[in-house]
Amino acid sequence: VKKIFDFDDTITHAPGAIRASKIHTSLCEMEDGRLIFQTHTTAAAPGHPMWMPYGYRSHMWEGFPGSNILIYDPKANRVEDLGIPVPHESLYGGVYSARNRAMYSSALMNGHIYRFDLDTRHVTDYGNLTESACCCMKEGPDGHIYFASDNGDLMRIRTDTLAFEDLGLRFQVDTRYKCQNDMQMMYAVNGPDGKIYIAPRGCELLQAFDPETG
Repeated sequence: VKKIFDFDDTITHAPGAIRASKIHTSLCEMEDGRLIFQTHTTAAAPGHPMWMPYGYRSHMWEGFPGSNILIYDPKANRVEDLGIPVPHESLYGGVYSARNRAMYSSALMNGHIYRFDLDTRHVTDYGNLTESACCCMKEGPDGHIYFASDNGDLMRIRTDTLAFEDLGLRFQVDTRYKCQNDMQMMYAVNGPDGKIYIAPRGCELLQAFDPETG
């Protein structure tokens, strides 16, 4: 194991601010072999007894400035900071779309879905589409972006029109599981048959969605 870089040496922040402490479920490979990801936080600020992102969210000096989008080039061993696309928000799950060179992100605190265009640096806010952050966002076999709400409602953003679509489908639930985020999409993989195979967080059922037939 080799340490590649340190957030404290890469990201500009106030000395007393809540720190970026991890890369959550957003690590993606770009078409040129570089890696793109966003920072998340579960670390307390230096002067705080515990992690308090909600209470100190917008505090000028002791709050969380926001998640940074970073690109790492393994060949050059260089990391590039693209900045904070959404102030005072911690981006959670995310996925990169090579189709239109954009990073799609799920926000922990407000449940919004954001799109960051790497070419224009423009941020699109799709609004409060989920109850809270999505752990998993997936580029499907059709090239569109899939994600689900805490209640298991399957949704997508089309990468051709950039439009949001509620697919009107909900994962089958196992009523023995009752916890926060229990039915959201936790893992997803594109199968060789053109379907997306999905494992919801609190469910023993493997479920599949066929983009061709709905």
